[in-house]
Amino acid sequence: MLLSWRCRSASELVHSKLSLPVCSRRSVFAFTATQVWSDKDKASSFVDREASALRAVVILAAAFPGEPETRLRNLIRSHVADAAAQEWPMMAHRTATLQVIPYSLAEALRVTLSLTPSSQGQQISQREITTSLENALDARRQRIILSESKVGWVKWLCLSLQAVCTLKSGHSADWHHVR
Repeated sequence: MLLSWRCRSASELVHSKLSLPVCSRRSVFAFTATQVWSDKDKASSFVDREASALRAVVILAAAFPGEPETRLRNLIRSHVADAAAQEWPMMAHRTATLQVIPYSLAEALRVTLSLTPSSQGQQISQREITTSLENALDARRQRIILSESKVGWVKWLCLSLQAVCTLKSGHSADWHHVR
């Protein structure tokens, strides 16, 4: 029976200096930390996915030299600047919303769909740019949703109760034999 990383079996638990409450506290802490690390990994994945999609748009825009390429590049640059200046601080304060689609990405999608491809290469590029913009919008949506997640009240309640119990006990099993 796995109680925590320090208590590997029931017999070891009986013979160790650790008590069940100590193992339980460590388990709850580890469980909470795991959620935070998992959310961090997911957030990094969404940011990487969005950045990759936007980079693909910039690269594929070269298939439409001149004004369309410049317009798409400027729209992507504008979106990145807006995300850094506005969306990220809003996500940090949990006020970011999905109700408004970023103008720059919506306009980039409109510009892409209004292009008239003159070759098969441009047709493929147009389709891939559209797909990349959709991927960027989806990754943005996922990162905003994730930014609203938090450690649940039940976990906070358990951690708080364990902190109170530890303080009331005056000592824990870890310190019992230290003199």
